[in-house]
Amino acid sequence: MSSVLESWIGSYEQLLLKGAQAAPVAGVARRMYNLCISQSSASIAALREIMETLGIPWPDPPNGDTSPLRVVLESAYRFQIHLWFDIRLMPRSTSLGARLPFIHLRPSDHIITSFQEHQTVLASGAYTKYWRQFYGVFRDSKSATIPPEEFIDSTRVVQTFVFQTLFNVTTGTAAEGPKRIPVSSLGVYTGKLSSEEWKKELTNAFPMVDISDEDLVSVSDVSILRSIGAIFNSFSSTQILYQVGWQVAQMYGPLADFNLMIAKYGDSTEAQSTLPAVCAKEVDGAFRGLAATLVRTPEAEFKLRGVLKNILETTASMITEATWLHKWMKDIAVSKLWSMRIVLWQTFGLFKNTLVNDIYKNYTDNATSMFEFMLLSSAALHALRNAVPQGTVDILMFPDTVSLPLFIYDRALNELSVRASAIQPPLYSGTGTKVMTYAGLGFLFTQHLFYALDELGRQVLPNRTIDEGKNGTCFSSAFTAALEKTFPCLQTMPDEHFSNHLALKVTFAALQKDVSEEEELPVDPLFTDEEIFYMGICYLMCHLPGALDFLFTDCNKALSNFPPFAKSYGCKIGSKMNPENKCTFFD
Repeated sequence: MSSVLESWIGSYEQLLLKGAQAAPVAGVARRMYNLCISQSSASIAALREIMETLGIPWPDPPNGDTSPLRVVLESAYRFQIHLWFDIRLMPRSTSLGARLPFIHLRPSDHIITSFQEHQTVLASGAYTKYWRQFYGVFRDSKSATIPPEEFIDSTRVVQTFVFQTLFNVTTGTAAEGPKRIPVSSLGVYTGKLSSEEWKKELTNAFPMVDISDEDLVSVSDVSILRSIGAIFNSFSSTQILYQVGWQVAQMYGPLADFNLMIAKYGDSTEAQSTLPAVCAKEVDGAFRGLAATLVRTPEAEFKLRGVLKNILETTASMITEATWLHKWMKDIAVSKLWSMRIVLWQTFGLFKNTLVNDIYKNYTDNATSMFEFMLLSSAALHALRNAVPQGTVDILMFPDTVSLPLFIYDRALNELSVRASAIQPPLYSGTGTKVMTYAGLGFLFTQHLFYALDELGRQVLPNRTIDEGKNGTCFSSAFTAALEKTFPCLQTMPDEHFSNHLALKVTFAALQKDVSEEEELPVDPLFTDEEIFYMGICYLMCHLPGALDFLFTDCNKALSNFPPFAKSYGCKIGSKMNPENKCTFFD
């Protein structure tokens, strides 16, 4: 997966350059990218101005009357600096008399990177030196006394706790399931951070919304709130604010001073090679949705729509034909799949080349530094959100294209987002065969599709409400009972096996259906289409030791429980890749 991302980052500036021919706003984005790369006119002073606006003038003490919750809310919504979580403001409407959430929270994409970078610094044994390098650049007075090592070590303790706690949420280690919670009950999950403070700071962050105690907050997983509670229970507001300021300094300081880039990444060579990725991420966040628009072609859209539709139809058919599920469970499961929102191009009616410049018309090319671009783009995003009718398109729903994982399934929203960076080899090629498409992007799509029906996904019904069994029958528990009764092997296997095996089975069936309808030349005369399919999937899953496990799947475990694989390669019964006892589904 990382190689896919590296390829995307390497071609990011070229994408903007080419895109500017049809959409001049891409030229504005490219200028921001180049300012970031060259660090032209960038300064710590400009960054500190943003930080002081937020009430975190690191390394100076934070403002005494500043709420840490206000800082993380305002930084995410106003400046697109997602420290702990991403925020989406939802349409204020009701459905069938039910109150809908006005805001949705999910873990920040920054957490994985921040956690890994922090672990690298700790492993080097040079945390104190690293901290002092940032302090030396950020402090106002060169004569200021550097804090003692005990103070620096205390910042390490706080940051390690915060990053580890949030990382566990991001990776699903602490997952409990999605939830909708009234504002008046948020404090139940966040310890010392009371419901009253939540209401106060949500009102401050979103003055355009008349927030009441009964209004609902949606979370992709309730562990997000518990992690926030753990942080507030463990440290004082001053400690948390100082940590947040230190986090922002590490995220953006290297873009204002290349010496900090070297301090962060070890040496000049590594710092220089990392800079394009860091800059691409900032530009992508500022011009949200633009890269997805530029990479879109009618041919790719037509081809991928066909593949994804075929996979959905195949999945629905297999569920409908399952003899071990009651009809009412089948109906809910199929409805859940068809009601899933797929964020790729389905809302891009507004995103034709002729309209792109109208959508981004509030973006200006007058900025002289990357940080000025950040401020101006934040204002432009607000104007864009206010200009587009609610329910038509939310520009902020499009994920950035410079992060992993490439597919994001949000159980609370029943929404599957595909980063535009996935629409490239080896996951997809405009000149590739169907086998290549299904083994790449198709398999990943199917894998995430089944998160809607895994143990946590089953808690959410097709209308996106939480299944509480109010009508006498709970879909989640009934579906689970049927699974465990028919497939007892599930109880000894991790939940990921459920989605991985089903992804193999469904993608393989969808491919066979698609190829049978239209003959095409084989990829290689030495291999069958089936063998190419398996090779493609295993190439996709391949990763080096030490990689983040939750981003990958074990190819051998997945294929050893898939009978067609053993048949294709003639694996003997009882061998590692063809065990006598398999855990299979829908057979």
